[in-house]
Amino acid sequence: MTSSRCDEPGRPSCDARHPSADSLTGKTNLGDPIYAIADGIVVQTGEPPNGAFDGQGNAGGFGYFVLIEHDVAGAKLYSVYAHNGEILVAEGAIVSAGDQIATMGKSGTRIVHLHFEIRRAVNVDLGATNPFETQIYWPSTVTELKTNFVDLGPVFGYHSTYNNWATHNR
Repeated sequence: MTSSRCDEPGRPSCDARHPSADSLTGKTNLGDPIYAIADGIVVQTGEPPNGAFDGQGNAGGFGYFVLIEHDVAGAKLYSVYAHNGEILVAEGAIVSAGDQIATMGKSGTRIVHLHFEIRRAVNVDLGATNPFETQIYWPSTVTELKTNFVDLGPVFGYHSTYNNWATHNR
């Protein structure tokens, strides 16, 4: 996981509280393809004019991003692909799982990587120019995390650290 502030004293480690997965394997190259994880519709692309904010002024800086809406058993979920180099889909496009939607980049950050997260509908404002500006970026409690995001920790093997953090931050 990558962040300049995750492991500062008094803050939990990145994988405990970071509501996403950052691809930083050493095999990530500028221009590598990024694919949609599931069927959906591209509801927004672009670069947030003021970065991605958590509603309290803390910038996340998603850079060039793609936001895809998915219907999962009648519930809307949104996959977010951030820090792209080039966006290859337009708003309104219907994509299938495995379609290339962007290329790997470092927009909004210094490191080539993909910031990937799955947000619940309550944590996306489709009526705003920046759909993340007034929404939660860094969850501060386990309840806030579960309400606003699909927890990717267990999927990517971060569950031990997350569970340790969560027991102290209910």
